[in-house]
Amino acid sequence: MLERRVFAVLGMVALAASGCYAGSDVYYYDDGTYGDSSCVAGFDEGEIDSGSKLDLDPGVGAGVTAEYLGDGAWRFATACDTAISGYACNWDILVSAVDGEILHFDSESLERSDLLARSPSVEGGPDDAVRLVATSDYDLDAFVLDATPGATLEVDTLLDEHCGGSYVHWLHDGRVVNAHTQAVDLTPSSP
Repeated sequence: MLERRVFAVLGMVALAASGCYAGSDVYYYDDGTYGDSSCVAGFDEGEIDSGSKLDLDPGVGAGVTAEYLGDGAWRFATACDTAISGYACNWDILVSAVDGEILHFDSESLERSDLLARSPSVEGGPDDAVRLVATSDYDLDAFVLDATPGATLEVDTLLDEHCGGSYVHWLHDGRVVNAHTQAVDLTPSSP
């Protein structure tokens, strides 16, 4: 329950600070800066709580949740602020194993137009990553995967073809945290 309240508050703060803008040539989430400047160069590293679960509020808040359920099981979900902004979110998320490997993955709540498939990692490995390309509006788009227990995963996120890393959230020591770069390496607190 605490995680729900914390994430709900975080979502409301994010909504107050951002709004979706759609122009004929550029679209992005405006946080007071413009374009990709909300993400810094490089990549973040973070520890994710084992057994962590976060809820998204479809249609009300834009974001991606990363959850480590334990024993190598992960869940990733996306939502958008369509009820407020009037626009859908186009997510492109690439998840790769930094150490270990991704053994299996499966869709959860995806539409026919969404894509979930094996893909080369950023390093160019032969289909060693999982990629979700999905449009969220009033729904959740999610997937689960099994990786080597305790393995660090890299989550590389684009939102409307711009850096979306700051929209990626997870739990660390019971608190909701987010990335500041396009890619973040997440290591489970325990296998």
